Amino acid sequence: MGGPETTQTQSLSPPLQHIGVVLNVKRPQVRATLEELRKRAPAPLLLTATDQELAHPGVDRVVPDEALAQEADVILALGGDGTFLRAARLAQGKPVLGINLGGLGFLTVYTPQEIPRIVEALRQGDYTLEPRMTLEVEHRGRVFTALNDMVITATGAARLVHIRVWYNQEFLGEYKADGVIISTPTGSTAYNLAAGGPIVYPELEVMLVTPICAHTLSVRPVILPASGQVRVRARGRGVGILLSADGQEQTELASDEEVQVKRGSETVKMVRLPGVPGFYDVLRRKLGWAEPDTKKAPYNR
Repeated sequence: MGGPETTQTQSLSPPLQHIGVVLNVKRPQVRATLEELRKRAPAPLLLTATDQELAHPGVDRVVPDEALAQEADVILALGGDGTFLRAARLAQGKPVLGINLGGLGFLTVYTPQEIPRIVEALRQGDYTLEPRMTLEVEHRGRVFTALNDMVITATGAARLVHIRVWYNQEFLGEYKADGVIISTPTGSTAYNLAAGGPIVYPELEVMLVTPICAHTLSVRPVILPASGQVRVRARGRGVGILLSADGQEQTELASDEEVQVKRGSETVKMVRLPGVPGFYDVLRRKLGWAEPDTKKAPYNR
């Protein structure tokens, strides 16, 4: 894959034919939000078979999950970040926009109250697409992809595993931990953040390797170029080893089996409307950091 992609202005032309919708059916607001979207959408809604219980007969169309990207021009995720991750997996390169129906969300940055603005922007092509890198692992003939992270952990009560990590052919180290997170910049505000990893600007081209509860305090997260591969071997005594992609897909690894995590061949295209809060503004609001005081001059040492 080539160098970093830049945010590009896009237009969905010809006019929207179908709007794909991926839902968290358990969110209390989801029915009212979906109904508001139905009223204003300039094109029929496509719901996946997984969410068909909320489909309106004679109004919405239901398609198999794997067929959503083939028919939808854009995909809206109604829920939280987990719903957005599911939508991103189904999108296959189609633009994705997240509407937050719940708690903390770094990917679902829009609110249900913004639906009129969202629909009009999509209709007019007044938005940009922000490409986000993904991760990819091939395991026993099956390819796993992740927008946020690949996580390797032990199963069962005794969770301690021995982890060996390489970057390309260079050995980085061995440590005991509850597991390891290999994250994209997008995923730096997800599990990586909870595990004490760094927050990284989402459009950078890097991979983060963050141990989970390492048993030696000197073991720290590292940031590596996305141009190479992170190789991991994990082994544990009497425990299973699990590889999880975005918490959505999982596979068991044999003890001491090597997996190679690399930049994915596809990017996820996030829809960004004009005037939407920037990354640092979202951080301040989501993490409860102090708001800037515009009345004071910048602090100078």
